[in-house]
Amino acid sequence: MIEIPGCRDAWQSISEAAQISNLETLVKNDCAVLYRKGFRLPTDGGTSDPNVCEPAWNALINADKYKELEFMITHNCHVFYRKGWQKCQSQSEASVGQASLTAQAEKSTYTLNEPIVINYSGFPGNSQDWLAVVPVGTPDNKYQKNWFYTKGNTSGTHTFNGLPAGEYEVRGYFNWPDGGYTVQTRSQFQVESSASAQTQQAQTQQAQTQQASYDPDEAIIVEYSGLSGSLTDWITIVPAGAADKTYKEWFYPQGKTEGTHTFKGFPAGEYEVRGYFNWSEGDYTVQTRSSFTVREKTSGTFVGQANPTIQAEKSTYTLNEPIVINYSGFLGDSQDWVTVVPVGTPDNAYRHWFYTKGNTSGTHTFNELPAGEYEVRGYFKWPDGGYTVQTRSQFRIESNASAKIQQASYKPDEAIVVEYSGFSGSQTDWITIVPAGAADNTYKQWFYTLGNTNGTHTFKGLPAGEYEVRGYFNWLAGGYTVQTRSSFTVREKIKTIVNIDARTNTDADKAVIQPLPAGDYTVHVIGTSDGGQFDAWNRTNHNENCDASGANCKYGFEHRTSIRTPSFLQIERTGRYDTPELALQNAPTDVSFTLEEDSEVKFYVYDTINADNNQGGVSLLVTEN
Repeated sequence: MIEIPGCRDAWQSISEAAQISNLETLVKNDCAVLYRKGFRLPTDGGTSDPNVCEPAWNALINADKYKELEFMITHNCHVFYRKGWQKCQSQSEASVGQASLTAQAEKSTYTLNEPIVINYSGFPGNSQDWLAVVPVGTPDNKYQKNWFYTKGNTSGTHTFNGLPAGEYEVRGYFNWPDGGYTVQTRSQFQVESSASAQTQQAQTQQAQTQQASYDPDEAIIVEYSGLSGSLTDWITIVPAGAADKTYKEWFYPQGKTEGTHTFKGFPAGEYEVRGYFNWSEGDYTVQTRSSFTVREKTSGTFVGQANPTIQAEKSTYTLNEPIVINYSGFLGDSQDWVTVVPVGTPDNAYRHWFYTKGNTSGTHTFNELPAGEYEVRGYFKWPDGGYTVQTRSQFRIESNASAKIQQASYKPDEAIVVEYSGFSGSQTDWITIVPAGAADNTYKQWFYTLGNTNGTHTFKGLPAGEYEVRGYFNWLAGGYTVQTRSSFTVREKIKTIVNIDARTNTDADKAVIQPLPAGDYTVHVIGTSDGGQFDAWNRTNHNENCDASGANCKYGFEHRTSIRTPSFLQIERTGRYDTPELALQNAPTDVSFTLEEDSEVKFYVYDTINADNNQGGVSLLVTEN
């Protein structure tokens, strides 16, 4: 059984009033009044002996411990079992509400680059509980880029992008930095090489030219893969139909299983690329062969120039979506070429490009372009055709970038954590925070994402005001084009007066409710001279038995006040006094509390017996630290 927050405070308050024995009587005898009041179910249960239960009940009520008693009974506080006042619960009962702590991947095995889904539960609910995924064997005080805060959630799910092949461990930590690097829970999973990678490794050997045809004397690039790795594997180019033991130009790959090699140009004709293993043991057994053509030199007339077309398969793409380019009506020259550039780029400039390799039509896919407006351009027969654009069309890539703060508002000088995702992956993507309404080319505090597409960054605190987080791609090329923006507020520190009327605000259900953001607060008793509505309150309509100094009254003015944050907090009285002014001169010392999250705090004076007799109230100055 776990300790319930609030039980210890209620027990201490009852103890200070010397009422523990009466609490014991009510609990051990399971008094019927606890059922009648709705503290326990069913309503017809319990002991009804008035000689036992009634004196204990009345003593607690007269000591103003109704709420503490209600809390302890309704929350079935663990102390009742430790004291032996109630029988211990069964194992199944004791485990209610005590979820086991776990953090593990949804699967024990993932394939390469498959998203990793982490499920966690049983966490305490601190805003800075956190989880990390690291390679097995990583020290507990080390973590990499794959981590996240639970943000106060006790359970949930988080997805990491795919990881390289290997053995990994999920680790859960509590309440950074107080919890340090103490691992509270851990589990393992593995990432295996993907089926596609395994298939690729098992493919048969290949050796082929990059183009289907070449001009006479044009350099010929051969791409090869799947070789044995012997230092004497070798590749040659020979005329088509030549015997397998024929060789002309040739080279050793020097133990490489894949790569490229450039041969000198050939005269017009039909040719074959051939690959052999492990000379001389491998002899002239051809392991791979492919054909290509060296065509006759053509005239300078651009045949087919009348109707070339080129365009992206879609007019709009999302960030990191492959860009498919379709082209047709080209000359068929090996050095016809296509480029993709940002709109407005001069015609004699290029970025991402490819040769058509003698094809008059076809498809080509570009990967990982940043968000923006683009133009795809087609050129003929480099270098003869120069930078004359033969055909062009436009498309755009929309950004799914996001850069947001973790909270809707901050207090002055509080550190500001920005979470970002969907960035382009450029080393010079960058994020800044500026005053709301500032020009897009304005920046203050800023940082480079250094190639990370997602992550967090902590900015120094700012003065009160309205601000905007802005994300940009790929400086300097991306300029000041804002890819994402979001707004937030740095608010003034809270300083508010709470006035509690002793006739109306007499229990938690009738309390003054003050919404407050998460933070640390101090509560100070004030009077009318400091802007409050009250100086003190009296639970009767008269004073009685005061000493000569006006203090130590049996009935008189005081400041005893209850606060629920939702934890229970009490401003204790320093005594009862003859006048509100005298009570204020002897006001209690300040109390403080902490809110872990935005909350509605309740303020009241507890009196459910005859509140109509009450006088005055309590005024409190609540200040955020």
